[in-house]
Amino acid sequence: MKYFLMIAGVSVLSLAGVYAYNANAELEITEQQAAEPDTDVQDVQAAAEQGVEHVVEDVKAAVDEIMPEKKEYYEIILKDHKFSPVETIVPAGQKIKLLIDNQDPTPEEFESHDLSREKVIAGHKKAKIFVGPLKPGKYHFFGEFNEETAQGYLIVK
Repeated sequence: MKYFLMIAGVSVLSLAGVYAYNANAELEITEQQAAEPDTDVQDVQAAAEQGVEHVVEDVKAAVDEIMPEKKEYYEIILKDHKFSPVETIVPAGQKIKLLIDNQDPTPEEFESHDLSREKVIAGHKKAKIFVGPLKPGKYHFFGEFNEETAQGYLIVK
C-alpha cells in the first residue's frame, strides 16, 4: 500500500504539482496509526483505502484540468449581465462550439478580439459560436453592451 501511495503521489506531482503533499500526508497518518499499539489493523487498512480513493480522485481532477474532455458544445450563460462560468476550459487543437444562453431580457453582443468573433444575441435567446482550433492560452471575451460586468475567458489546454 505504501508503494502505491508513493507512486500516486509522484504521478500527481508530475501532473499538477500540488497533490503530492496530500498523498504523502495521508501516508504519514497511516504509518503513525500503524505505530500505535492500540490501533486495530482494520482501522489502518480502512484509512489506507480512503487515502488511495482520495489520491485517485485528485489524479482524475488533475488530468481533467490538464487535458479537458472534448464536448459536443460548451455552454456559457449570460445572466444579470455576467457570463457564467467566467472561465471555460476547452481542449487545444480542436474546433469548439460555444452555446451562449442569454437569460437576460435585453440583447447582448458577445465579442472577442482574441477569438475574432462578435455576435448580437437577443434577450432570452441562445446563439452558437464556433472557434478554433485554438492554441493553448487564455482568450478574453466580453459583452459589449455591458462591458463592465460581462467578462469571461476561454482557457485552452
